Amino acid sequence: NISGFLFLDTEGEGIGRSTKFSKGMEQDTILKSNYFIESEDERKIFLETLRGQDGKVEALVETSTGDKFIFTYETLQNNWRTTLEEDNRNLSDDFVLVKKRIKKGG
Repeated sequence: NISGFLFLDTEGEGIGRSTKFSKGMEQDTILKSNYFIESEDERKIFLETLRGQDGKVEALVETSTGDKFIFTYETLQNNWRTTLEEDNRNLSDDFVLVKKRIKKGG
């Protein structure tokens, strides 16, 4: 079970918290999550991270057994571009897991 989930900026620092990714309905093929941007600064960092990594973002994932992983997610719609250009707060993106690796050194 996932006990912690934190998106990371381009330097590996945390930029906000998220609920775990899950299916809304059984037939869904895309995992979704609510991302809680707690400040305007974190929102900007999150969007700029997507820009700097061409729609990808990493997340630190910790399990209930204490194992830590780095997951790489990629956006499917690229609505983040429109959000950055037009400051449209009502847009969202779906993300798909593209890579998973074990976090070394704690």
